[in-house]
Amino acid sequence: MKYINETLELLNSHYSQHYIFDQFEYDERYNYDAIRVYQIIEKNEDTGIFMDLQLYNGFWHVELGYHYCQYFFKNLWLRQQLYELAKLLGEKEIWPCSEYYSWNSATVNLEDESIDFDTWKQQASKELGMPIPTLDIEEVLNCKYYFYDAEGVYFDPCSDYNEKMDVCESLFREYKIKNLLSCGPCVLLEKDNRLFLLNTKTKNFVIDDYIDELVDFYCGYRFYAVKDGKSALFDRFGNQLSKFDVGTFKMELGRDAYLFKNEQTGFCDSEHYEHR
Repeated sequence: MKYINETLELLNSHYSQHYIFDQFEYDERYNYDAIRVYQIIEKNEDTGIFMDLQLYNGFWHVELGYHYCQYFFKNLWLRQQLYELAKLLGEKEIWPCSEYYSWNSATVNLEDESIDFDTWKQQASKELGMPIPTLDIEEVLNCKYYFYDAEGVYFDPCSDYNEKMDVCESLFREYKIKNLLSCGPCVLLEKDNRLFLLNTKTKNFVIDDYIDELVDFYCGYRFYAVKDGKSALFDRFGNQLSKFDVGTFKMELGRDAYLFKNEQTGFCDSEHYEHR
């Protein structure tokens, strides 16, 4: 129980800073050597489960209130959230899968609380009919279609996030990571209560000075930064697409593109996609 209690304290400490949900807690209804940890979506609502974590023999099994396909949406918001959770659990990789490789599988037996990770991988591979593939996140991002045609299970090494973490922790230790951003090399850092935008590939700051705010659309590879009441739009690589000007940006979903508009200046940028 020591590991469980320490994990609960860590989860509560992290998520209480970002969400208004009820705290994680241990559900004693389960009498096997596992843990059910959950968050309620809204206070005083006991039906909406945000996440359900079960500790098996050497691995965590996580169920979320999202569809599997959302892991591959080009905003990568869900993937980033799961990576943050994995870090809290002491891991740096994710094995995303649909329900057919989890609780709703004819091959995978998660009712066996003693199942170890190698056994799960063997069972999942058998269900898939081939070795579990490694996810190439750049392939997802560069897919020309709105939806990525994903296999039912992957190994995601999260190399992009881990590389960003390594750069920040080795070269910018005096800064606190505020947001890894969902995709691309940029990271939002904080020092002395001021925000800085770092490109971890070039190891240079995108903007020489600090910024007041960063808004990540989690969609279409765009974000905008605010400085002294003026905003500028950037792509996911940290390239500045507009000058700092009055107004802020909003995103609209068009028929075949994401549109990013500053209605006060008239500036508009887009990210196109195709329908299958």
